[in-house]
Amino acid sequence: ADQAFTDKEMAHEFLTLLFAGMDTTGHLLTLATYYLRERPEWKKKILEEGDSLIGTLSELTPQNLNKMDQTQAFLKECLRINTPAPFLLYRVATCDHKLD
Repeated sequence: ADQAFTDKEMAHEFLTLLFAGMDTTGHLLTLATYYLRERPEWKKKILEEGDSLIGTLSELTPQNLNKMDQTQAFLKECLRINTPAPFLLYRVATCDHKLD
């Protein structure tokens, strides 16, 4: 059986992926802006990390950005706290954790 997409189906899939990606990016940027405003100590850490990394580089590359551990941790935490699709990724703790 022929399983190829029609042109209309292909356009629909493309638009779905395009807008889903844009929505997730917009969601993350909104959350990051909000949490940086609410947590100035994290804003300071991220700015210091960026300044220290960028000051030593001749060019900014994805590999260099991957070295920004504080920034990556912050962005991942933003998405963990407020996932853009909570109904798709329902989470339940399997045990209690105590933070020191």
